[in-house]
Amino acid sequence: MKEKLLGERYGEAFLSYAKDTIGFEKAAEELRNLKLFLHQNVEFFDFLKEPQIMYEAKCDVIDKV
Repeated sequence: MKEKLLGERYGEAFLSYAKDTIGFEKAAEELRNLKLFLHQNVEFFDFLKEPQIMYEAKCDVIDKV
């Protein structure tokens, strides 16, 4: 339940920010693409969820991807 609430808050914040920058439609498309990517790359999603991997390390990998 906590994860769902957190995800909703982050999603709302992203869409609010994106509304003023890239627009709602583009932001929604980006979220759909991210969801598809994570479903197709379960190992990468597991990596992102791993609490023992530091945030900075995750950011480095995301930048490289």
